Amino acid sequence: MHHGRLNYIRNSELVLYFFYKNLVLTFPHLYFAALNGFSGQTIYDDFYISFFNLFHTSWPLTIKSCFEQDVSYQLEGPHIRKFYPSLYYIGAKNTIFNWSNYAFHNFLGLIHSIVIFYIPIMVLQESGILLPNGQNVDMSSMNLTSFTVMYGVVTSRLVLWTRWWTWVSFFFYSVMSLCVYILFMWV
Repeated sequence: MHHGRLNYIRNSELVLYFFYKNLVLTFPHLYFAALNGFSGQTIYDDFYISFFNLFHTSWPLTIKSCFEQDVSYQLEGPHIRKFYPSLYYIGAKNTIFNWSNYAFHNFLGLIHSIVIFYIPIMVLQESGILLPNGQNVDMSSMNLTSFTVMYGVVTSRLVLWTRWWTWVSFFFYSVMSLCVYILFMWV
């Protein structure tokens, strides 16, 4: 029963987060298409789009899905064990993977995508990199700024959602995730 409960928690959170992070990735394309007259140009470089799910967000999510737990089952004693049966209501009542949580994560992805797209555009317009008529002086700056903000928001969301920290999760969230991103940006 212990493994079934953890499997339900891990898989439910994996699917919800997967939809969230991909909404945050794809909605800025829609906003950018509306700004550039639906010309077919994307806001992010093709390599950014390809490697977003492949490297940047897959390792932290995989580690969270493998190591996440909300209760330590190494606790012993009769006063602790009497609470174990009541922990299994989440699978029976379908408390994590339901339509309201799915809608909440989609709404959160929509809000985050709006912020991730429009804040860098406003900042770049004020700095003179983006001209007032919508033409850009440097698309690479907009591309990199927006993608870096998106990467930070999506990774921070996963870090804040983590309940059980191990050295493996810390290593993959901070060292591996950030190092892979920084190396990718330099190459």
